[in-house]
Amino acid sequence: MASIDYNITTFNGFVIDSCFSYSIVKSRSDFIGKMSPCNITIQGFTGESMFMEKGTWKFKMEDDEGTSYDILIANMLYPPNAPFHLISPQDSRQQSADPSGTYCTIRHDKMIIK
Repeated sequence: MASIDYNITTFNGFVIDSCFSYSIVKSRSDFIGKMSPCNITIQGFTGESMFMEKGTWKFKMEDDEGTSYDILIANMLYPPNAPFHLISPQDSRQQSADPSGTYCTIRHDKMIIK
């Protein structure tokens, strides 16, 4: 897949957090396919959070030239009370078929995802 060079000032679909070890999806309806049970506890600023389900998230992303991409990310956790989608570049890179070629660069005016 080509890299997506996205103007960060116009995009608000999810949050990228390089300190988080997992990725989460805020809405069950955004998953495709069957959900899998899991039992993952994560320690955060507000205490522990339990995750009981995970699945594959499908969403669309458009680059600066207007080309739309279907993005699939497997093993996304589902917490029913999440305020937003959160993507962990670390988690995505570990799942990639090409971990050394997967990256996310965040600059003051844009985000580059490959």
